[in-house]
Parts: sequence; structure tokens; C-alpha cells
Amino acid sequence: MTTTVGPALGTALRAGREQFNGLAVEARLLGGGFAEEAFTDALRGPVDALAEAVDRVDPTAVGPVVEAAYRAVLTLTGRGVEVAGRGGGVAEEPVAAVWERLPDMAGLVAADPVRVLGSVINATLSVAATPGVDVPAWVDRIAALGATLAGERAAGVGPWLAAGRVAAWTCGMAHQRATALAAIEGLSPSLVAAAAGVDEPTLASWTPTDRWSRPRGSAAPRDDGRDRGPTHPYATQAPIAPNGTPDGQPPNGTPGGALDGASDGLVVGQPVGGFVGFGGPFTQPPRVWLNEDGAIHATGGPDDGVWRLHADAFGSTLVRAAQATVPVGPGAVERWPRAPIPRMTSVAATDDTCAVTTAASHRISIRGRVGGASS
Repeated sequence: MTTTVGPALGTALRAGREQFNGLAVEARLLGGGFAEEAFTDALRGPVDALAEAVDRVDPTAVGPVVEAAYRAVLTLTGRGVEVAGRGGGVAEEPVAAVWERLPDMAGLVAADPVRVLGSVINATLSVAATPGVDVPAWVDRIAALGATLAGERAAGVGPWLAAGRVAAWTCGMAHQRATALAAIEGLSPSLVAAAAGVDEPTLASWTPTDRWSRPRGSAAPRDDGRDRGPTHPYATQAPIAPNGTPDGQPPNGTPGGALDGASDGLVVGQPVGGFVGFGGPFTQPPRVWLNEDGAIHATGGPDDGVWRLHADAFGSTLVRAAQATVPVGPGAVERWPRAPIPRMTSVAATDDTCAVTTAASHRISIRGRVGGASS
């Protein structure tokens, strides 16, 4: 780490010395935290590099960029978020990895520093906090998109933000599917392909509106295997009754059944959930059901809250839902082939997605149907 900064940052800091010093004093007095060493390292490292890059494309934008970056770094380091990086990988220090790539998109940052920096930082924090998301892929894609659009300056900010929604979705944030689909409509095929991490010709093999369609050759969802049950639920065939229990079993009995993995059009989804002791949301093995809106929900113990399940070809996520959600039953389970699995506790299904839980795991197993009636 250098002990001096370049001329662009140095000039901006001197010009705004009183304001910047006031911000630092305010951070100390408000008790939000002022990590002086980490903050200084961030200024001398990534902020300095960004200021120099912006100076090369638009010297008049250096001042606003430095102010926005100073405020952002002051907040981030005060909260213990690495900006300069300490030698960890992208998954361990995603914000630092993004800051390292910001000079490549200097044209975008110069055009709208508050919006661009705020958006990419908040999005990266959200991506990193979502289990199962491919964080390194997200950083690579959002940075590459920024570099591609940097030359368009202000005109490139909107498409970059829209493509970022597609990147977040296709890196595993299943709950962002609706916003990503809306964004795709206004993007060029080349930007959609870059956001999805595939070559443009590959887009022909993908139907984005089909929840379980994925571009040919694209990476499968990441699965960390956390709290994996001892038995894979997709094994042998057996029917299941419409009430969500195996034929011959009462609804309150000890069921055993799961999806048939050999049926045409069916794909295994990314398991989701986990035990609270390992960072998951459930204190007890969860159960699933459909609510009045036809969406799959889950809960574990009485203090776990209610979670809405989002699942598609790119990943699975759980988003906390309103406690007032009303369970209406297992849904369209009769449309799904079944297979026996010991200690199955619940099943819930829509036309294109089926979720299964067992007493042996805090995770929810998921199956999808390509070509189903996605919503």
C-alpha cells in the first residue's frame, strides 16, 4: 500500500479538505464507527485508482466522484466491510473485488457517481448475503458489463443497471426473476448474453419466461451442500395422493415419497434452507405449502417466521413473507410423479415447481418442469 496518492485524488482532497474532515469527525462522533486504518488504505488504494481513471476520461468529474467515493468508503469501512482487500478471495471480499474493477467502468462512474457507486455497492452486498449465489460470477459480469458500457457515459448507466438485474438473477438470486425479465425486454441480445454469462448465439437455446429453461452450456446453480439430507429425494417411482401424502397414508401419518428423477422435462433444482446454527433460517426441519396466491411458502419452528420460496433454473432463495400468509394446501401435487423417500413431512407444488421436505433435513428439495406454466 502506497503512502501517497495520485494527483487527481490529492487535488480533490485538498479542494474539499474542510468538507472531508467534517465527514470523518462526524463519523467518529456519531458512534457509527471510524476504522481509520481500513479507511486510509481504501483511499490510498481503490479510491485513488478510481480517481486517476476518472481523470483520464473526464477531469471535471473527479471532484463529485471523490466525494461520493469518500462517503461510501467511510460508511463501508466503519461497518467492517473490506474495501481495499486483505488478500481474501472474491467470495470473502466481494466489495473489495468490485472496487478493484471500478476503474474499468470509469466512464459510468463519472457520469453519475452517486447512483453508480451506490447501486453496485448495495447490489454486491445483497448478492453476497444471499446463500447459494455465485458471487465471483456476479462480480465478473457486473464489471465486464460496466467496462463494455463505460464509453457510452450517461447513456450507458440505465442499460448497465438493467443488465445488472439479469446478472444477479442468473447468478442465483431467484427472487429477482420478475425484475430481470422486465429488464431483458429493453436490452440488446449482446448485453443479455453478457449478463447471463453466455455467448450471444447461445441465447437461442434459452426461453427466459420458462422458469426452468437455461442457456445451453451455462453453469448450473451452486450448491454448498449445507445441511444436506442423508437420502437424495429423487430415486424410485411411486404414486402420491392429491393430499400430498403417499397412497395409503393418512395426512397426519408418517409419509414417504418424493419426485421421480427419470421423467421427461423434470430437472433437479438447487436445495434451499438450512439449520440456523449453520447460517440457515430454520430451527427445525421445515414444512412447505401453497398460500392463497399460489406461491410456495415454508416455515420451521414457531420462531422461524414464514418464508416464500423462489426457485428456477438458476437457483433457489427464501424471502421472508408476511406472517398473515394463509396456507391453502399442497397444490398441484397430483401433476408430479412421485418416488418413496423415508420421513417425508410435506410437499407443495405448482405447475412448474415442486418442493419436498423431510424430517431428516433443514433443507427443502426442489424439482422443476421445463415447459411448465411459469408465472
